[in-house]
Amino acid sequence: LNGIMLLACDLVAKKLSFLKVITTEKSYIPTSLAYSSSADLLWTVMGASNMPNQATSQLLTRVRIIPRSQKDLSADPAVLEDSEVPHGEKLLLALQGSLDASKQEEVLAAVLAALRVSMHKMLVKKNYSEERREQRKRGRNDKKIKK
Repeated sequence: LNGIMLLACDLVAKKLSFLKVITTEKSYIPTSLAYSSSADLLWTVMGASNMPNQATSQLLTRVRIIPRSQKDLSADPAVLEDSEVPHGEKLLLALQGSLDASKQEEVLAAVLAALRVSMHKMLVKKNYSEERREQRKRGRNDKKIKK
């Protein structure tokens, strides 16, 4: 799946339904999503905050904003250009550290690599030694005898 999957949740009916997938470019993996109902915009941010050896002037962040229309869910929404972003240049300069995204290709590649490593570390099953495994079993709360 290359993109963002939008779901709808009906709490009364206890139902989760699929709306659509918004495809993104291959080098863009959002790490944060927010929806602005007043402006009907889906804000996506790709970034890495704890990259060693990076200057503070070179922020590893990229913002994409997708306008969402309730009327036509079948059409693929267009990503807003940087000039169309609400509060424009000032906001992007604060979030990205630069207004020219084309100059950030190396930075985006570094962020993508960091995200892949981070996701891999989170998803890989940890291998414990047998002694450590037994210690973890003994320390589990659900296995302790209740008095």
